[in-house]
Amino acid sequence: MNKNDLNILTKSLQVIGNFYDNVTVVSSVDEFFTIHNRNIAMLLELSKDENNKFYIEKSNEYPKFSKDELLEYISQQTKQKSLFSILGSFFEVLEFMFKIFKTKGNNLGKTSHKLKQVQSINETLVYLIKNLQ
Repeated sequence: MNKNDLNILTKSLQVIGNFYDNVTVVSSVDEFFTIHNRNIAMLLELSKDENNKFYIEKSNEYPKFSKDELLEYISQQTKQKSLFSILGSFFEVLEFMFKIFKTKGNNLGKTSHKLKQVQSINETLVYLIKNLQ
């Protein structure tokens, strides 16, 4: 893996790591998955190049996300209000139930925790990769 590839990887890891704090670093959930999956592929390549399983092990620590789960996280972070919220507190209960159903039981706290875990893994990887250069 050349220096340019390593720079791309570190920047991409930082983008996905920053998603926890700032959902606007990517334009869509699909873009999040595209970048995140490319990062994993590049980490596997780096692991082969360096003959070091550490990068593979770290990439295996990433939690799994559903598209709906990330869409809900983005919605909450950008303070978008659904029609249920506008109609009042009675509908807030219905909205809560809908969100639980929609995200298959993953609540915002779980998603937030998983994104924080991704952020931590990526910070470690960026530090190590920068020291390779």
